[in-house]
Amino acid sequence: MAQSPSSPGDTFTVPVEVNAWVHSLVDGPMGGAKEFAEPASPSDTVGDVLFRLSQRFPKLHEALWEGPPEHRVLGGHLEIMVNNTILGTDYHLDSPVSPNTQIMITGQFVGG
Repeated sequence: MAQSPSSPGDTFTVPVEVNAWVHSLVDGPMGGAKEFAEPASPSDTVGDVLFRLSQRFPKLHEALWEGPPEHRVLGGHLEIMVNNTILGTDYHLDSPVSPNTQIMITGQFVGG
């Protein structure tokens, strides 16, 4: 995923990849993938970037968020990765984004 160059205080883009069955929630084919270059600023968080993207795609928004919009609680069927790390370990919804941040939205991992 490529980032836009920036200097402190400038806006930049954060690449957000949507893949697997989640791709169908952004008007793509099931099982495909698409990358969005989401505008961001130094004050934005992972949650801000995800919320703005999901507002453009009602199906994604419905699947991604639970509860009232002001609480921004993630739903249980999607997995978010930030810089190749599952959200909730090194990164959280309130983690700041930078020009080096990469986000991926995929179907929840299940195992047995």
